[in-house]
Amino acid sequence: MKISAKRFNQFFRFLYLITDYFAILSSFVLSYVIRRRADVVTSLDLVEVPVLDFAFVDFMRLAPLISLLWLLIFILVRNYRGIERRLGTSELYAVLQSTALGALALMLSAFFFGRYLFSRLIIIYAWAISIFLVWGGRFFLHLLQRYFWGRGIGTKKVLVCGAGEILSLIHISEPTRPY
Repeated sequence: MKISAKRFNQFFRFLYLITDYFAILSSFVLSYVIRRRADVVTSLDLVEVPVLDFAFVDFMRLAPLISLLWLLIFILVRNYRGIERRLGTSELYAVLQSTALGALALMLSAFFFGRYLFSRLIIIYAWAISIFLVWGGRFFLHLLQRYFWGRGIGTKKVLVCGAGEILSLIHISEPTRPY
């Protein structure tokens, strides 16, 4: 069964969405655990940090919703447009931009809707952890997608006709860039 390039790219965009969602959710869970168990800031006694009264069960009711809101922000800033062609620093920039906007939106909601929703330190930890988890998940999916492209899965065959310097540039770059 041959998969069309359009379906293949749609499937991978869906994988990017799912991977980002679970990376963000994991970052919130890890940040709660760090804040609750092994908080570096409170152990240094540099800043007075209030005791965390928010139970894990209550936090886990909010974390999936917050993760969906962050994912909505990712979609609104068009983070998934052309994602298959982004590499390295441009991908890291897109992740930094989206996670920073998500953290900012969460900080603003914590500011306007209640001080005791949960600790703002959790938001900072979640932002830092989500940068690495989202970027790591995308890096893995990029490697997987390029592996399939190298095998001819999800690509289109193109016939290039012509002569001259432009054709030689296209011919040189094609074997190294199978997309």
